[in-house]
Amino acid sequence: MVASVSVARADEQTRQVQEELRKRHLFFRDIDGKPSLEYAIALKRYQARQGFAVSGIADEMTLYSLGIGEPMSPAEGAAELPNVTLAENGNQYRVVFTNSA
Repeated sequence: MVASVSVARADEQTRQVQEELRKRHLFFRDIDGKPSLEYAIALKRYQARQGFAVSGIADEMTLYSLGIGEPMSPAEGAAELPNVTLAENGNQYRVVFTNSA
């Protein structure tokens, strides 16, 4: 039962990608939710136009840019960046780094 649910979800996602690629005049076959050579070529064209890594696979960045996926998670280590404030002293400004701990 789990396998059929994941296949159905993948087919739905592929169908959504096909629709978005068709809106952008990149995919011209029937929208059937099935991966194909034409689907991969359309994805590669879209990825190249967007400046993404050209793989022909609907990865997280491609899905999000098509309005289908979730926002990408922040890069690892982003939580460890220092707090930065801008201190003003008359006409002079300086950047002040403070520990978040």
